[in-house]
Amino acid sequence: MRREWDVVVVGNGVAGLSTALTLARARMSVLVLGAGVRRNAAARSVRNLPYADGISPAELYDRIEAQVSAYGGSVETALVTEVRSADERLEVVHAHGVESCGRVVLAVGMTDTVPEWVPAEAWGTRVFTCPYCHAREHEGESFVVVGTGVIAAEVGLLCVPFASDLRVLVTSEEVTSMPVARQLEARGAQLVVDEPVSATLGDDGLRIMTRGGSQLIAGATLLNQIKQPPRLPKLDFPVELTAAKTLATNDAGATTDPRVWAVGNATHGGHLLLESMADGVRAGMALYKEAMLGHY
Repeated sequence: MRREWDVVVVGNGVAGLSTALTLARARMSVLVLGAGVRRNAAARSVRNLPYADGISPAELYDRIEAQVSAYGGSVETALVTEVRSADERLEVVHAHGVESCGRVVLAVGMTDTVPEWVPAEAWGTRVFTCPYCHAREHEGESFVVVGTGVIAAEVGLLCVPFASDLRVLVTSEEVTSMPVARQLEARGAQLVVDEPVSATLGDDGLRIMTRGGSQLIAGATLLNQIKQPPRLPKLDFPVELTAAKTLATNDAGATTDPRVWAVGNATHGGHLLLESMADGVRAGMALYKEAMLGHY
C-alpha cells in the first residue's frame, strides 16, 4: 500500500526521533522508518544527557517513540533500501512497500567495525569507544586502550583519572617518541607497541592476549578509530558528500537537494547523542517553517 506523508525520516536513532517529534508536534504527517538496530543498543546506560543521565538506551528510545506517537507521528521498523525522485516529491522504498513524501530526512547513524577478537557479550559492557560516556562507570578498574597511533594515546590520557592502572596498545612505533607518550609515562600509564589477538570475558573483566604474548585483564577496554560512515540508502539523484563521506548540509540540515535533509551522524560524524538530538529539533523546526511559508 502506498501512503502519503509530509516527511519520512529514515533512521530511528535520537536524531531521527527528535526530528519526528518536532514535526508531529507541529501537526505535520511524519513517518519514521528504522532498521531496528541502534549503535548504542548494547550499552547499559546513556550518559551526559541532562535530566536523564543513566537511562538505558532501550528506555530512552521507548520514551521518545511514545511521545512521537502521542502527537500523531508514526514509527515503524523497516529497512529503507532506496529513495527515488517522483516529480517534485520523493518515494521511499523499504521491505514492506513504498512511501510518498515531500521531504526525506536521512538520520542513519555511523556504524562500528568491532574487531573480531572482541567477544560479542563484551561489547557495550566491557568494551567501548567513548571515554566521556563510560570511563567513570569503571572507576578504580584496570583500563586498556587499543588503537593505531596518537589518538589512542590521547584517549588514554582521558582515562587516567579513572584507571587503577592503564595500558595503551598501539601499532605505530612513531607514537612512542611523541610528547603524548611522555605525558602518559608521567601519569603512571604504559604505552606499548602491541595489539590484541584474542580475548575472553570473565568475572574479573576482559582477558586480552596480545600478539607480543602478554595477557592483560581489563575492567574497561576502549577502542578508537572503528567508526564507519553512515550506510545511506540508494539515491537516484545526486547529493553532495563531505570528505568524511557524510552528507553535506546547511546549518538547518538541508542538503544540496532541497527535498533531502540530514541530521545527526549522517551529517556530523563526531556528534554526541545530545548534539544529534539538537540537530533533529533544528531540522524539524526548519521543515515546519518551510512548509508553512509555502515551499512545498
